[in-house]
Amino acid sequence: MKMLYNTKQAVLFEGGNPGYNYEVLINKRYNFAEGVEILSKIDWDFKDFTTQYLTHTFHSYPARFIPQIPLTFIKLFTDEREVILDPFCGCGTTLVESFLNNRNSIGNDFNPLAALISKVKTTLIEDTQFRYFNRKLAVMKRYLDLDYRRVNEKINDLPNRKISAIFSRTVISKLEAIRETLLEVKEEGYDELFDFGRVALSSTIWSCNLSALCKCTGLLQSSHV
Repeated sequence: MKMLYNTKQAVLFEGGNPGYNYEVLINKRYNFAEGVEILSKIDWDFKDFTTQYLTHTFHSYPARFIPQIPLTFIKLFTDEREVILDPFCGCGTTLVESFLNNRNSIGNDFNPLAALISKVKTTLIEDTQFRYFNRKLAVMKRYLDLDYRRVNEKINDLPNRKISAIFSRTVISKLEAIRETLLEVKEEGYDELFDFGRVALSSTIWSCNLSALCKCTGLLQSSHV
């Protein structure tokens, strides 16, 4: 995965926020030696800081670090428009902070789910596309109560037929309705919304501690969904 961004955005801390003094500190200009010295003045626990903002809230991921960690190094040791490489980008925390602070970024990860999450978290989607997406979801809601015979057919088509032991028939029908809606979105040319929808669906399943379903159904395989 390779992504280049050049946008003028920043995360601002209000004066009453515990991150205010930290923000003032890292936004000053330092040479390399001074930047290294500043590292020792930072409380790396970041207690009471806001760590879940903007797209950082998208999708759980194992062992991800809080955004202030890469943000510190980005601000102290790089300049705007420079390129930041994260060879093991995980769910894209460093890439998001690079994006927000007007740095270009290149991220790579062996896990295709990580690459997908990172891509979605660093891709801007226009309001008009979201309005289209909301209309698609509204239509989908009308057809969530699918014929169970159709559910049986879909179960037989899934790569792992033991899926019925994981989810009830009702849940399977709802997941299938979502999957078909996302495929329609892709077929209609909205690739960015398609990826956004896949991450949202995966996050919902993950939150139920049933992320193994993603492998069983192939929902996250680019050849299917």
